[in-house]
Amino acid sequence: MTEDRNRESLFTDGVIPEKKHRKAVSWLFLEGDGVAIHLQRESQKRGEIKLGLAE
Repeated sequence: MTEDRNRESLFTDGVIPEKKHRKAVSWLFLEGDGVAIHLQRESQKRGEIKLGLAE
């Protein structure tokens, strides 16, 4: 139950949960991409699905 609350607060409020073995990094690499899709039964004709990965 606590894990569900932590997950929700991470995605809704951006709260990063406390962790004992957290390591600070000097560089963070981020890659993102998106793909256009056709929407059915919606007011807009197209949408986009985005994916981002961080190392």
